[in-house]
Amino acid sequence: MRMAVERRKKEREKTEPKATEPTKTGSSHFEATSVADGALEKQEPSLKAIPEASLSTAQPIEDDGTLNEQRYQKFLVQIPPWTKAPFAYITPKLPQQVQAWTQNWANVLVNYSKIMKKHILNFQELAEIHPFKNQLHGRQLSIDQLKEIASYLEQNAMLKWIQPPVLARIYWKTNEEMAQELYDYMISTGKAVEFWSLLDLRKEKSQDWALLPVEELRDVCRILVRKGLAKWIDQEESVLEFIIQ
Repeated sequence: MRMAVERRKKEREKTEPKATEPTKTGSSHFEATSVADGALEKQEPSLKAIPEASLSTAQPIEDDGTLNEQRYQKFLVQIPPWTKAPFAYITPKLPQQVQAWTQNWANVLVNYSKIMKKHILNFQELAEIHPFKNQLHGRQLSIDQLKEIASYLEQNAMLKWIQPPVLARIYWKTNEEMAQELYDYMISTGKAVEFWSLLDLRKEKSQDWALLPVEELRDVCRILVRKGLAKWIDQEESVLEFIIQ
């Protein structure tokens, strides 16, 4: 009887799976570290995980369609009434009127960019969007007219051509303002204790600076470095350490 029990025990051990130790998984190099006893510690990042090629080719981060639609509806409410008139799409002849016409449309364009959180404008796409295209009156601003409006903004240091006359960077907020907002955000949220790659910064999509293309965001970070509020921890200028003052 005892031998039969022992035999069944050995057979059960052969068929049952052996327990294995849980696999250890490493945390992300850029996760927030715990702050204990007032000690602020930073984790060492892995620079190999951030290829420079992916940084230079990254595009502005796009929001979901629902959020964009909400912003666009907010913009439509603020469109000035004069844009409903057909003459608004005709460039005046008199120099004084040309200046006023250009300035008024420039204000609309800046307001559109600010509300829509757009840092990069595609003027071919813009020409198909109301009020730059008024389907009710069958009128729209031509690419040349939009270029004239853009030139006005360029003269006032609010626009920089990337690929004229199609792509341009519009400054509805200066890089200096962006840099200060970035630093204040990191300090106020306690995130300044972490290392931040440019790609990780762009994931903070609720912030205006996070929607910048990588190269533009790098320029903003360089302002903080010049002011002694941050420093690069890699030669490629892709990972940033904030300096808590």
